[in-house]
Amino acid sequence: MRRALLAPLALLLVALPARAQPAEHVLLTELARELQGDPRALAALDALLADMGTRPGAGAMLSPEQKARLRAALEHALRTGEVDALERAPALRVSEMGAAVTVATAAGVGVGAVGGQAAGVGAPPPSARARREPLGIPVGAPPPATPAAPREGPLAALGVTPRGAVPAPDLAPRAADSARMADVLNRLAVNQPGKPGLVVTHEGGEAATPADLLRLLVTAGHTVQVVDARMFADFAGLSANGRDLAAPMWADTELPVPGRSTLKVPVTHSQHELVVRGPAVNVDVSFYMGIDGEAKFRAMVNDRAAWTGRRIAHEYEGDRAVEAVRLAGEVRRSFEVNRAAHPELPYGGYFTLGVCNDSNAFIEHALNGRTTLYPLTRDLRYYRGDSEIDRIARAMPVDGRGAPADLERVLASLPTDDPDELVFPALRDDLRALGVGRPAPAPQGPPQQGLKGELERAAGQRQ
Repeated sequence: MRRALLAPLALLLVALPARAQPAEHVLLTELARELQGDPRALAALDALLADMGTRPGAGAMLSPEQKARLRAALEHALRTGEVDALERAPALRVSEMGAAVTVATAAGVGVGAVGGQAAGVGAPPPSARARREPLGIPVGAPPPATPAAPREGPLAALGVTPRGAVPAPDLAPRAADSARMADVLNRLAVNQPGKPGLVVTHEGGEAATPADLLRLLVTAGHTVQVVDARMFADFAGLSANGRDLAAPMWADTELPVPGRSTLKVPVTHSQHELVVRGPAVNVDVSFYMGIDGEAKFRAMVNDRAAWTGRRIAHEYEGDRAVEAVRLAGEVRRSFEVNRAAHPELPYGGYFTLGVCNDSNAFIEHALNGRTTLYPLTRDLRYYRGDSEIDRIARAMPVDGRGAPADLERVLASLPTDDPDELVFPALRDDLRALGVGRPAPAPQGPPQQGLKGELERAAGQRQ
């Protein structure tokens, strides 16, 4: 779930004093302590809260009650330095996130908004004959230049600016080729079965679907791999004097924690990543539904903040990798059909049709018989048909619509098997209170550790 509810919150913060050796990241609570009583922060709070919801965007997805809760917690911390309420803030139940989208719909904010569509990404124009074009990789373009650090925004003078795009050294050299591959896969995915509007050629072969294209590449000597990756979502996307701001949106699972309240976890982002290597085509492409309302393939170019972590839940190679990409193409086509049939949905159907986790859960469920992602938000009223994706949608769990959260999926969605690697002290403490991360005796073999062990123990109890 990307750039959803927290972007306006992040703009309330100002920078910490510069240090000789700044830390890699700074927590929201650490910033709040430094800003106690700062009149500039209080003024920024009032101005930004007044602006929230006045135009389409993340701020419009907060209901009045949620907005009031957010203001109270922030103002208390800024006035008193007591930051406990910000340790897991803002924290919303999945049902509350859905209520915010309902408010946006009623207000007409974000309706039909599907920003971010690039030219040529949509369905190929209908024609009597399919358009034919070569794959065209390698493109021959140089890697993107590293942009200057952003210096704009209402708090730029105080040192808080958007983190901006940070090209990853290992991905940037393939950026142009990855962008071309993502564009081709997106257009092939929306071809009409049996009546393609686009045919891509490569070394004498033809492809009318994403899976066909991967098979051509394998035949030409390439290897293909798909990994199912999970990480925390960086909604704020800000840095403070060169340090990444670790300020996630928290999901209240409503699962009790012994001696505490309920388990709250940073909302996670998931994506399936396609890696192709070979004599001609070397690309890195991810697939997920974003806040732009599109489930699509996207070039992997930029680095992520280290605090978001990274965990590989599944790895697929060969025919299984091809099948994962085929399923991703089916998910994209299904979402496009739904979006076209329901232009009234806010944010292009984001949340209502699903979020990043839903788009990737389809693939995981089809390949493994179940999904381990949380939260899943899609409204099943939009999946009543008989298509492959509709059937999978009805077979998977849904969160925030009456069913309790599933601890197994909550834990499996976190970006690490080791709670000690998490940068949030409150989350580490909650997981320890649940017994996660401690050794547990097993009937055979060595004890399992960490979140992986918790999942395997749960699976054994079900058998």
